[in-house]
Amino acid sequence: MLTAMIRGVSPSYGVLPAAALLALGLAAAGPAAAATGSAVSAPDTLDSRPPLVAVYSPAGGETLQAADQETLRWSVDESSWGAAPAAITVTVFDGAEVLVQTLVPADPDGQYAWIWTVPDHATTAAVLAVEATDRFGWIGADQGDAFTIEGSSTPTPPTPTVDRLGPVHPNPFNPGTTVAFNLRAAAEIRLTVFDVRGREMATLAQGDRPAGRHTAVWDGRGPDGRAAPSGTYFARLSVRGADRRDELTARLTLVK
Repeated sequence: MLTAMIRGVSPSYGVLPAAALLALGLAAAGPAAAATGSAVSAPDTLDSRPPLVAVYSPAGGETLQAADQETLRWSVDESSWGAAPAAITVTVFDGAEVLVQTLVPADPDGQYAWIWTVPDHATTAAVLAVEATDRFGWIGADQGDAFTIEGSSTPTPPTPTVDRLGPVHPNPFNPGTTVAFNLRAAAEIRLTVFDVRGREMATLAQGDRPAGRHTAVWDGRGPDGRAAPSGTYFARLSVRGADRRDELTARLTLVK
């Protein structure tokens, strides 16, 4: 439009001054569209990934008793835009049967501990699952492995036949993980985490423990209380019993 109008000017008038050309172009372009423009989000509000969800406890292998109050633990990291998720759904299920499902309010620090009254529902295949949805619609989820609920009709599970360290879930993890271990008989134990240089990062459990299945949580922090850097770590379980002295090791991978 602007080119056609300029070419249509009679040569007798000479060349239009630059200011006139500019005014002509602005008139041809019509009213400014600033009032209908869209704002662009600041870089720190852009979201490029779903929330990172990590289930800590029960993570799998535990035995819960009906009617007891247990603390379900998990974390949600939404650091890509620095705000809590819009919705968090917690579900405990046994196969296709949902034992409990609820919405939990978002916690700004991302660490969750929810008290649950264990139902009288005997099963060896209960699973905790957590799903978090952020305000942009990204969905992150995690679930543990199967754990046992002892109800009124549940037989007593057999005592483990060997001392064992693991499983570790989740692994790799961020920011924390649950370390499980079996004891075939009562013993004094010490469960610690070391880095690749042999420096002790945390003591997760120590003292006398009965035979059976046990768990402990590492929150991914060192002895100074600060978050440990990404890398490889090792959980070490020392077992001292009347008939044995065991040293068991499991590898952990912290990713950020």
